[in-house]
Amino acid sequence: MSRGVVKLFIYLMVITISLPLWAKNTINSVRVWPSPDSTRVVFDLNDKPDFSYFMLKNPSRLVIDLENTSELKTLPGVPPKHQIVSKLRYSKPKNKQSVRLVFELSAPIKPVVFALAPTGPYKNRLVVDLYNKKLIYKDKKLVNWDTVLKTAISDLEVDQREVNSKIYYIQYPIEGSSDFITIATTRPETMLGDTAIAVNPKDDRFKHLVGKFVTVPIVGRKIKIIEDDYADPEMGTGALKITPAHDFNDYEVGQRNNLEIINIFTEGGKVNDNAPKEYIGLDRFEARKRILKELKEKEFFVKEENIKNKVPYGDRSNSIIEPFLTEQWFVDAKKLSDKAKDIVNSKKTNFFPANWSKTYFQWMNNIEPWCISRQLWWGHQIPAWYGPDKKIFVAINEDEAKAEAKNFYNKEVDLIRDPDVLDTWFSSGLWPFATLGWPDNKEYVEKFYPTSVLVTGFDIIFFWVARMIMFGMEFLDKEPFKDIYVHALVKDEKGCLLYT
Repeated sequence: MSRGVVKLFIYLMVITISLPLWAKNTINSVRVWPSPDSTRVVFDLNDKPDFSYFMLKNPSRLVIDLENTSELKTLPGVPPKHQIVSKLRYSKPKNKQSVRLVFELSAPIKPVVFALAPTGPYKNRLVVDLYNKKLIYKDKKLVNWDTVLKTAISDLEVDQREVNSKIYYIQYPIEGSSDFITIATTRPETMLGDTAIAVNPKDDRFKHLVGKFVTVPIVGRKIKIIEDDYADPEMGTGALKITPAHDFNDYEVGQRNNLEIINIFTEGGKVNDNAPKEYIGLDRFEARKRILKELKEKEFFVKEENIKNKVPYGDRSNSIIEPFLTEQWFVDAKKLSDKAKDIVNSKKTNFFPANWSKTYFQWMNNIEPWCISRQLWWGHQIPAWYGPDKKIFVAINEDEAKAEAKNFYNKEVDLIRDPDVLDTWFSSGLWPFATLGWPDNKEYVEKFYPTSVLVTGFDIIFFWVARMIMFGMEFLDKEPFKDIYVHALVKDEKGCLLYT
């Protein structure tokens, strides 16, 4: 919905509330005619009203036009910059028992802006700007991967659901010994990518085993028993299998301990060539069944227990999300969050009710790099091109990318554009100012940015609100709105949102 339409609704509310102050009689009907340049709001009253006025802040101006007369009036004692009524006319049409009050809003209502409209140049310019500031970068990291849609998704698009599950206890034989170390896992299929067993440095039970090697059952790979604080002596057996390529916490353990990272799945969630040949091509959940069967046959299986745990589901595909190692584009959200936190701390932007600011800060204070690339065919394509040696050129358009490449290689070369598109919430984060013509046309930006109030549901404080504030502060050094009114959500008996 465009800003002008939102303002119109606010005006109608104010007018409706204020009618008792200046109209002794009732309204028979209200009619609205929006156009690209202005909006006319017509009230039909059953008798001549008793006039007074109320003010709306500049730059909006309210025109009260009572038809068929030319009498002009202005408001006494009101500074010119706050003058909101430029003409006031009244007549009573012949043979009718009603009069027409025409309210004309001088603030233009722009045509509706569509998120996927061909407005790529300004987005490209923003991407280039952030890239040059080193706030956007490409890296190979573990991301949330949707094996159905075959795309990366953000943490905020993952629905953590509590489900009935099982935990499996498995023995790993210790090298040079007849003993075993037992681990507990809910995902035995990931053992195909294990590269260490971790124990807590304070856990005396395993002190004599630290530094020794064990053999991964079925795979036959030798991996080391290491110490890391992430291992919880109270969880499972206290010994933790580490699969850096398929668990976010394990990935961090792997980074701290310089562990090998072995990806065992394809983009579609099937076992890849890094696994024993009898498992290659199996769906990850079919592989789980086969692995458990083989573990039992070879007497590595100890027991299983019923538990409740949280499993990540994609909010669009409803499939279980797989942590997946892949190259993606990221935003350094931590740097962008500094000004966004300051603006709320300083009360230049306020949440209503105020408690939602705690939710905002909880996310902001623990913010992670934001994966903004998506492997989808819809959306704004990332303005990045690759040279023959995979050198990256980020530019507003292909001509500029080719010029940069020619300058770099000292000759013309063929470039291949990155097929990924921007996360839709990246585009949405630019909404408060990009839809006003920024950066080329500043007229509407100067008039309407920042706006007064954002009305939104609490479910998109992270998705949208925080990102609008981050981008507003980064590019305009100004908060996009003064107040944020957070309302409740309407859900059905199953907890699903009801949309209109």
